[in-house]
Formats: sequence, C-alpha cells, structure tokens
Amino acid sequence: MTWYTSVSNWILSKLPASPTAVVATVPVGAGVPLTVGDIKAAMGGLPALGVALSDIVRGTATMSDAEVIGEDILAGAALADPALAPVLSVAATLLPYALNFIGSGAIKPDPNPIQDAQTTRNFNPGDPAARL
Repeated sequence: MTWYTSVSNWILSKLPASPTAVVATVPVGAGVPLTVGDIKAAMGGLPALGVALSDIVRGTATMSDAEVIGEDILAGAALADPALAPVLSVAATLLPYALNFIGSGAIKPDPNPIQDAQTTRNFNPGDPAARL
C-alpha cells in the first residue's frame, strides 16, 4: 500500500456518507463550500500526483509529470480563489500545449540567462560589484 493510498483511505473514512454534505467553507469572499464530492474528486487525483512526485525524487520525471503537477496547482488555485476559476480553466486547457511546445523544442529556454539578464551594469564575470 502506498503512502497516498493510506492517506486517501484515512481521509475518506472521516467524511460523511453524502457527497453533497458540506465539510468546510473555504474563507474566500463570502466563503466557498467544500463538499464531500469535492474532496473525493481531489482524492482521485492523489495517486497520479504521488507517482509524479516520486518520479521527480528519483530523477525520472517527464513532461507528463509536469502536466499532472501543473494541473493540480491550477486546481488548488481555483479552489483558493473562485474568482480566478475562469482564467485558470483556460490556463489548464493551454498547459498541455505549452508543455508539448517546450518538449518538442518549439519554445526554447534562454541558453544563457545570466548573460541576457537585465543588469544595472554591464555584466563582467570578474566584477563582484555587477548586480544580477
């Protein structure tokens, strides 16, 4: 049994049986009710998150792991601030495309970010006063 299965089972055992029962109210604005169904839906994604985090720890992470973690972060942000939910749903839709563009090389990271960074002085590797 994995750690996330144990945690998931423990949390689910503490919840009421009705999926529409309000468990808590997220203190944002007037308050967003958090139901048993919301928690069960979130728990469904816990195994994929556990695998993605394990892959990162082992050093075998792929873009699909980044996608899982990114989607979970966006879902958490939407729960924290429901006013952002429409924008975050668009971001969640575009996330796989952005990761595919990065993975395919269509979007390339800066090969020399230190040299290209904006500085207050000309960058000189031997100048300790140069601020990056």
